[in-house]
Amino acid sequence: MNTGVLFDNLYIIPHGATVREKSDRDAAKREIDLGGKRVAGMIGWFNTTKGFHRVVEEWDGISDRLGPDTVLVLAGDARTVDPNQQGYKKKLLDLVDGCRHKNRIKVILGSFSPARYEEILRAFDVMVMPYTYASQSGNLAHSLSLGVPVVATGMEGLKEEVEKSRAGIAVPPGDNEELMHAVFTLLEDDRMRKRYSNNALKYVQDRIAWHHIAEKHLALYKNLINEKKAGEKNRLSAAKIEPHGE
Repeated sequence: MNTGVLFDNLYIIPHGATVREKSDRDAAKREIDLGGKRVAGMIGWFNTTKGFHRVVEEWDGISDRLGPDTVLVLAGDARTVDPNQQGYKKKLLDLVDGCRHKNRIKVILGSFSPARYEEILRAFDVMVMPYTYASQSGNLAHSLSLGVPVVATGMEGLKEEVEKSRAGIAVPPGDNEELMHAVFTLLEDDRMRKRYSNNALKYVQDRIAWHHIAEKHLALYKNLINEKKAGEKNRLSAAKIEPHGE
């Protein structure tokens, strides 16, 4: 953590994920009317910290290079009770409307059920996470679970998982050029995407499947209990040798 302080009581457990078989991405694309397309996608609540606008603003340039068979999916919505998210939603939709290639952007608005969320995410060839703030990410865990390669901002909570999984590309925070280069590279390179997809599925199975995460929690609790018992024993032992009556 970039706090400048070393903690001796901090234990990080990664976000868990469900082990799944490799998805039929072509069938998933047909489910959302994008059969035969290469798909870059962003999904989640519309919040400024998600940085979705960065990709929409640059999409015309990427689309010029990749052609009409590549589509950007923007999926999600703003919470009705949050005026900041509502304002950001308007900004995103205005940006989409102003794109030369807005016909190559598919907007799917909604607060999705788990089944609908997975239906959309399965169709992504690349999940783009241009976040400006993040801790752990459920979106990243779900992407890995479904074998979807990722391009993510290289910040705490994202960079480590992307690098450990070898399932995507982490780019420097705030660097739009590197972000767009990574998106373009992954969309253009079928073999790289396949390799990253296989790495993602293996990483989930070997490292962050829910039973692994449960074992990490249990080990942590046992260690804490043992440390507490050891501390109490040491205090009792010390009490026996303390001088009395002084």
